[in-house]
Formats: sequence, structure tokens, C-alpha cells
Amino acid sequence: MAPRTLKKSWQFRVCYQQGHKAVGRYFVVFYHKHPDSQLGLQVGVVASRRVGGAVVRNRARRLLRVATRAVSDRLNDPDLWVVLIARSTIRERTSNDVQLDVEQTLENAGLIGSETRHVE
Repeated sequence: MAPRTLKKSWQFRVCYQQGHKAVGRYFVVFYHKHPDSQLGLQVGVVASRRVGGAVVRNRARRLLRVATRAVSDRLNDPDLWVVLIARSTIRERTSNDVQLDVEQTLENAGLIGSETRHVE
């Protein structure tokens, strides 16, 4: 099942201020266990103008959403709010590169198990 989307600015602020942070090569992730969350995983994706123009930002967001969907069923705690922020290094990267970085970063943060699944 695809994760739900974080939509409200206060939800993003909670993740930034009260959550934990992990840094990957192509993105930064903030995650927070919300005590009232019974909707399962909720994900927000951000790409600022620093990443590039509109087309590049949309591609970066899409790459992060696809990579998150691929690992969402392996999360140790399914009731998280997660905010992914694209870094400028995501430009010109393939979907496989981004997915491997998402898996490695979330594994290092302790959010998923060490079993890796590679995209072909």
C-alpha cells in the first residue's frame, strides 16, 4: 500500500523540530513518531529551487516518492511521519541510485532492516 501524504505545514514543522534527522547522498530525511498517528506511514517530499528548475524539482520529488514506496513495506515502525528533502546532488541520478541511497540511509537510521532489495 502506498504511504499517505503529509499536507499541512504544521506536520512538516513537527518533523523538523521534534523529529530525528538522517542525511543521505541525494536527500535529507526527517522522521517523527507521532503518538496520535493511526493512519500508518505519512510522507512529505520537498525540493527547493536550489535543486533546479521546475522540471528538475518535479523529477527529484518523483524519484524520492518512488524510492519511498519501494521500502515502505519494510519499515520497522509503520506509524511515522517522514519528510524527504531533495539535495542538489539528486540531479542526473537514476531511480536505482536514489532507491539504493534511500535504503542505505533509512537502514543506517534504524528505520528498516538490513535486508536490501535491488531494483533491476
